[in-house]
Amino acid sequence: MENIQRLLNIASEGSSANRLTIENVKNWLVDYLASRVDEVSLFPDQEGCDHWDMIAADYDSTDNVQFLAAYFSSSQVTFLAGTGNPQAVRSFAENDFPENVADILPTLSERFSAGNEWTVSLDEVTRWTLG
Repeated sequence: MENIQRLLNIASEGSSANRLTIENVKNWLVDYLASRVDEVSLFPDQEGCDHWDMIAADYDSTDNVQFLAAYFSSSQVTFLAGTGNPQAVRSFAENDFPENVADILPTLSERFSAGNEWTVSLDEVTRWTLG
């Protein structure tokens, strides 16, 4: 997924140790998509609902983290990469996110330094994670 790599490159801060790799992203998506299948099997009313998740590289707690968020809407996934204060990004991911799932990416862009978004089909993401 060259476009994900581009998003990560744009949202990198020079020589920071807090950088995501394409392998980090792929592994995260594999795990997340599997957990989503489990969640929907336990809570069938969640089938078809928009959802989101994010990964962050926070290896050096004294430096800004790099994050990648994924917003899943119907048959599409929109990715957004950015950087921010480690504590603020962690707080956002754990409990300081907006109640309306559709507001996730705009809120990330407002609160943190974020680049462009990239939207792709869920089928393409699934094929990439399985390949």
